Amino acid sequence: MSLPAVRSLLSFRAKRVSLVGAAIVLGVAVCLLAMLALPKPANACSCAPVGSPAEALAEADAVFAGDVTAITPLGHPPFRLSTADPVAVKFRVSRVWKGPIQDTQTVQTEASGISCGFEFKEGQNYIVYTREGNRTWRCTRTAPAWMAFADFLALGPGQRPQVSPDAEAAGGGACTRPASMGPKPLDIASVSLLAGAIALGVRRRPRL
Repeated sequence: MSLPAVRSLLSFRAKRVSLVGAAIVLGVAVCLLAMLALPKPANACSCAPVGSPAEALAEADAVFAGDVTAITPLGHPPFRLSTADPVAVKFRVSRVWKGPIQDTQTVQTEASGISCGFEFKEGQNYIVYTREGNRTWRCTRTAPAWMAFADFLALGPGQRPQVSPDAEAAGGGACTRPASMGPKPLDIASVSLLAGAIALGVRRRPRL
């Protein structure tokens, strides 16, 4: 092979290596920019042990039980840019132990449990403890109603919420009840209280 041909081949290979290297650098740069642009998840949520239902009641601004009727993103709708973006959760209230005695309440929490938010599900029943006004999160005693036996037993029957005039008119009167969506928190509370009374009665029964 002649010397010019060798030089031409080496030059071609050098240009090819240069182009491949530039493509690699460009690809790495694009990946880094994409990683920087993506929302960074918050640190994993870490909670101190929660207190008893009585302690949580004393510390809370409001405590109630009810069904989730709507969950609305508040941060950057329709997109979620961070696990800490807030959501508004609306409830149809069945029992109140502290706070406003009304048939609907709305609380705020972070969108994800990663950021200590409580991940509610629409249509399900919960007992809710709020602090700092109307906020709740994973590090409170807020829980699905079916997991809150100890809370219902300790807190007692609570109070029935006042039905707003608008809700009463929409429902066709005070005697109209919404269609059942499964076990209500009140039902679970009543069962818990009854079970607790039976347990206490058995313990106090004198031995023959």
